[in-house]
Amino acid sequence: MVSLLRKKYARRIHKISIHTFAETAYQFSHQKRSLFGPGLTLLEQTGFSPQQVLHAIHKSDTLQLISGFEHAFFDINNIQLDDSIVIVHPLASSQAYIESHAWKAVISKSLFGSITEDSLGATFDSINELMPEHIMQKLFNAKRLSEEKFASIATKSRDCIAKQRAKKKRLEQSTIEKMDAESVFAMVLEKLHE
Repeated sequence: MVSLLRKKYARRIHKISIHTFAETAYQFSHQKRSLFGPGLTLLEQTGFSPQQVLHAIHKSDTLQLISGFEHAFFDINNIQLDDSIVIVHPLASSQAYIESHAWKAVISKSLFGSITEDSLGATFDSINELMPEHIMQKLFNAKRLSEEKFASIATKSRDCIAKQRAKKKRLEQSTIEKMDAESVFAMVLEKLHE
């Protein structure tokens, strides 16, 4: 049965490591090349991971992580347990259980949590349209995310983002025009049947 690591026990932790049975999942999560690169400054990165959720095996003054390391800005040397939620798994967890848990976390984050490269323009627009300004300021140190900054984070050129945004706008415009033509056609048919 899992439980939360209490703060009084968290203060006693002196060593944090990757559990031996989760090591290959950890290596995979940090060897893969992401669409989005480390285009954020260290100061900005802290805004993206203020509270980590870590899954671990706890033994006296040691935490052995079995997941939580799949986050883009994970740094085992800079874990702040006071700002983290640590879910403790049984000390007697089997190798199969730990490996399965680690790989499920890594795969769900790295494969199913990614966006397609051809949707970067739409993603950029959505961030600027939907993200509240105070969050934007905190995460990107700006009132609006610029194409240049987004391109840097996405490891693409600014021109790539601009072209995708223009393509998206053309598609939206042609969809509106098609809908207008269809509605005019429907009205004409309706009038003919009256």
